[in-house]
Amino acid sequence: MNWDVLIKGSRVIDPGNNIDGILNIAVKKNTIHTVDKNHPEDKCKTIVNATGRIVTPSFIDLHVHNYTSRQGPPSVDSDTTNFANGVTTALDAGTATPNQYPHYWETDISTVDMMISGNLLTCA
Repeated sequence: MNWDVLIKGSRVIDPGNNIDGILNIAVKKNTIHTVDKNHPEDKCKTIVNATGRIVTPSFIDLHVHNYTSRQGPPSVDSDTTNFANGVTTALDAGTATPNQYPHYWETDISTVDMMISGNLLTCA
């Protein structure tokens, strides 16, 4: 077998590599090996039919509210909400006031699985 996973028939959008089309993605050892229109299925361990789905490297959300450990309007949990929707980088748009920031850091920012740089959260 040449690949561990073959993701077939998805719309692949990768602006960084000028790709936008219905393609297959061959994955080997957790790394994208090739993106092409034709991959022999007999060379793949697992085949995923992704027809009608979009596959993209990741999304950046420039306006989130992730301070969940406070009273006030609801916010969303970074790990469960961002990751589940393909967001690998998120910027909190000011959920915490300057006085709340130490608590926000302690209860929310420092406990997520995303890498942290100020209020910028990035997938590890």
